[in-house]
Amino acid sequence: MTVNSFADIERDLIDLRRRVDGANGVMARLNRAEEFLIQAREVLARFSDSSAERALQLISSALDDSRQASCGSLRSLISASVELQLRIRD
Repeated sequence: MTVNSFADIERDLIDLRRRVDGANGVMARLNRAEEFLIQAREVLARFSDSSAERALQLISSALDDSRQASCGSLRSLISASVELQLRIRD
């Protein structure tokens, strides 16, 4: 069994935060999905298709549920990792 040094743990925490909150992280991807959804709504507004409208509503609802469930947990994870990193440095 390998024991990680504090420096290794700190590096892993930084990498974890980058994967969650970085430019290409989970939070950024959720925001991009929202942007695509807005664009889809704008395009759909030009047509009359009840099936497409219903599909877009379902996608919108799923994205909202995902964002609400994920963002709170991810922000808590980020906060906890920052606190742990500060404790490691002390």
